[in-house]
Amino acid sequence: MNSKFFVCLKLLTQTYSCLQGLILSNALRAQKDAEDEGYTIALSNLRSEVIELRNEGLEKDKILHDYYEYTTQFFLLVGINSFQTWEIKKKKMANVTDTS
Repeated sequence: MNSKFFVCLKLLTQTYSCLQGLILSNALRAQKDAEDEGYTIALSNLRSEVIELRNEGLEKDKILHDYYEYTTQFFLLVGINSFQTWEIKKKKMANVTDTS
């Protein structure tokens, strides 16, 4: 056989090995990019869920705050009414004892 044939065969073998390495490298890069994209999507979904939960928490905090304000005002009014009722009863009792 001709020596040029063996040189060409050797070049083709080396080229084939290099091409295999390049194909493998590209495949690994594509896999990494896909994983990175998956992580980015997962992180975005997690961020959206955290924001949604925070907003729900803020709504519940507002409801609790409004309820606290309402009950505070209610008990303040009840307390004032009780005090006024007690004052009225005390005056009535004083009037009863004064007339006796």
